[in-house]
Amino acid sequence: MNSQNTAHKIASFTKRGTRKLSSRKKFLKDEILPKLAINDLTIKQILESNKTINLEIGFGSGEFLFSVAQENPDEIFIGCEPFEMGALQLVDKIEKSGLTNIFILNDDVFLLLAKMPDNIFSTIYILFPDPWPKKKHHKRR
Repeated sequence: MNSQNTAHKIASFTKRGTRKLSSRKKFLKDEILPKLAINDLTIKQILESNKTINLEIGFGSGEFLFSVAQENPDEIFIGCEPFEMGALQLVDKIEKSGLTNIFILNDDVFLLLAKMPDNIFSTIYILFPDPWPKKKHHKRR
């Protein structure tokens, strides 16, 4: 997905280079994450599945998303998290467990919302939002 599909200006974060990845994290990023990634094809498959679709915005390292997806295997869960290390922590859990009902957008949620029909999500989770800017975050804003 690219940010040209939406007029929203992403200003809440900057995707930055991360510290050097371990061989396990590199494997997860290169081999497993692309299989779970949201793209036009997976969006089409999700919409055609006629299953309940849920969204978590900013899943951090994915503990909640992973547990709720395990408890509800007949539903689809989409997680949006712009920070790579958090996304890779969830990918690791998914790869070890074999869950097949979680999809990940490792970018801004507005890129997903621009491609999804209105009122498609049964539940939208936003846990622990950061409601105001902080001085220490100024460099990312």
